[in-house]
Amino acid sequence: VQMLERNPLIALMLEDGMTRALADPGCSAAVKRMTLNLADAVSYIPLLEVSQRPDVIYLDPMFPPRRKAAKVKKEMQLLHQLLQDSEPQQALLTSAREKAISKVVVKRPRHAPFLDNQPPNYSVEGKSSRYDIYLTR
Repeated sequence: VQMLERNPLIALMLEDGMTRALADPGCSAAVKRMTLNLADAVSYIPLLEVSQRPDVIYLDPMFPPRRKAAKVKKEMQLLHQLLQDSEPQQALLTSAREKAISKVVVKRPRHAPFLDNQPPNYSVEGKSSRYDIYLTR
């Protein structure tokens, strides 16, 4: 699993979590198969060569613009400030669809609009989240 995180502070927190998980016998095997890169997916994905193309690209553009006036939960406010949706969504989805061999999966809040207003091939809904699946074959 190749993970990309564009925010340096969030990348440090992920790295710390991965280090802690390595000490847990139940998690260590999975974490050893993960690589974390400090990189912006919009810039990174288009540079993937044919041999580097993944079967699946999973996108989790955190915190899309909110329509509600209420603040997010207190424990999530800092993350919300750090990760407000500022990536060019069209470029992100377009490059992911060009590079993924099989599909692109996009995590969204259940009632959020589709990423870049592009309807997926199908969606899987949970109580608060939705996974939009874009087939690339």
